Amino acid sequence: MDTYDKLFPDYTPPALLKKGGMTVLRERILQSILLMLSTSGILFVLYLYQTFTSRGLNNLGIAVVVYYLLLVIFTFNRSWNPSFRALLVILLPYIIGIIFFMQYGAISELRFFFAVSTILSAVLMDTGGFIGVIALNLITMTGINFAQENGLIFVNSFGYTNLNWGFNFLLYLLFGVGAGGAMRILVGNVEQNLREKERLAQDLENQQSVLEKTIRERTEDVQRRVSQLRTAAEISRAISRITNPDTLLQQVADLIQQRFGLYYVGIFMIEPSHRYAVLQAGTGEAGRIMMEQKHRLLIGGTSMIGWCINNRQPRIALDTGREAVRFNNPLLPNTRSELALPILSREEVLGAMTIQSDQPNAFDQNDIIVLQGIADSLAIAIENSRLFEEMNRSLEEIRTLNRSLVQETWSRVLQEEEITSSEYAIGGTSGEGAQKVNIPITLRDQTLGYLEVELDKNELSEEEATLLEAITTQTALALENARLVRESERRVYQERKLNEMTAQFVRAVDVESILRTAVEQLAQLPSIAEVSVQLVPPESALEASGAYRNNGQEE
Repeated sequence: MDTYDKLFPDYTPPALLKKGGMTVLRERILQSILLMLSTSGILFVLYLYQTFTSRGLNNLGIAVVVYYLLLVIFTFNRSWNPSFRALLVILLPYIIGIIFFMQYGAISELRFFFAVSTILSAVLMDTGGFIGVIALNLITMTGINFAQENGLIFVNSFGYTNLNWGFNFLLYLLFGVGAGGAMRILVGNVEQNLREKERLAQDLENQQSVLEKTIRERTEDVQRRVSQLRTAAEISRAISRITNPDTLLQQVADLIQQRFGLYYVGIFMIEPSHRYAVLQAGTGEAGRIMMEQKHRLLIGGTSMIGWCINNRQPRIALDTGREAVRFNNPLLPNTRSELALPILSREEVLGAMTIQSDQPNAFDQNDIIVLQGIADSLAIAIENSRLFEEMNRSLEEIRTLNRSLVQETWSRVLQEEEITSSEYAIGGTSGEGAQKVNIPITLRDQTLGYLEVELDKNELSEEEATLLEAITTQTALALENARLVRESERRVYQERKLNEMTAQFVRAVDVESILRTAVEQLAQLPSIAEVSVQLVPPESALEASGAYRNNGQEE
């Protein structure tokens, strides 16, 4: 847009568009006033300059020229703050009124021009600026009256008294401020209507955006579901029918090539070092040759497969001749379009599929969605083959838990038992050259102790070693059985004692018998040295309980 076209009020600076419709409207009114003053005021400025200089008022002449230059500058710089630019227009009647009064003592003209500045501020400025201009006018009128009364300035004002000034002061408030206030109310209503319009427009735009987004999402969802239905049945049958991973990969590759009429399909899997992707399935003669050669591609290298695995994203080349990141395979000279899809399982990259066509621009978004769905299904099938390893790890964890349980249980048993070892000498004492052998007593992969044997020779024979191993195994089982029997006997004893106490309580007919029975039964416990039972009134129970806690014993 031409610079001169931007001067017209119809043009709105981009910075003002975000500030609301009322700001734009004020700026357009301001620009109209500035254009009118700049274009039609040049002759008036020349007239004033000549008039003032001919009377020896050179300063006023220069001030008029400076004001006009500022007016032109403010007209061209529409990017400046509108309130700041409006000050120049509002101050014009304010200054003219003061000049008229100082030259001719015309207080009515002063009142008129002050009223004009008030009305302009109501239109061009906000509420704060409007009140500020009113305050400036009132202060100016009061200051002029005070200066004139005290002889600070001399104005030919036709003998205006304080009563005259008060009357004009009241007229300014009545007409100037009243008209400005009415204009301000009108502008406020316009501003409110504009804001409501902008709000409604914004709500409508938001609703339209939501509607468009919903339609787009529904359309994409329908396309995705249609694509999945086209291939889900066959892929599901292949996955459920074939359990061997290598056979599964080759079957999926052949199925994709046949159903989509493709030039070549290959499936790469990441090797354990995570440096290369190795071809595990390929269609046609080219696929067979490459698998025999153990064809592999560097992950993150210059191939589409390497890039796809490294970035975990599909990569498409609709024209292989223009694709920079691509491995040019001499066994596949007719490839014109290629698509590389990652095989992802639970955010882990297992490999990638290369899908190639002998036609340019062979793949569209629908094909990509379908093929990525196949890759995801393939990842699930590959992941299922790993479940056996996870099951073995789970069994190992169970064995570890069993060892921990055995260790914890026997640690408690050894603390309760006083005898934790036994020695037995066979036919005399050991000599100085006797050899000691420690054979572990193991239960569920957890060592309970050691069987120490002193030998009168350097090593055990194979039969002796087998016998000792069998003895330690049977010893561990016998110890565990003894522990279980003891646990069972303890529980039976506890149940029997509880039953006996319950029966005696049932036979007791008075309080004394019940208390005597409780004391007698408690006294039979091994760790109890003395037992006494004391009944107290309810109101003394709290005090007795506190005494028990403080003394640490029961009386």
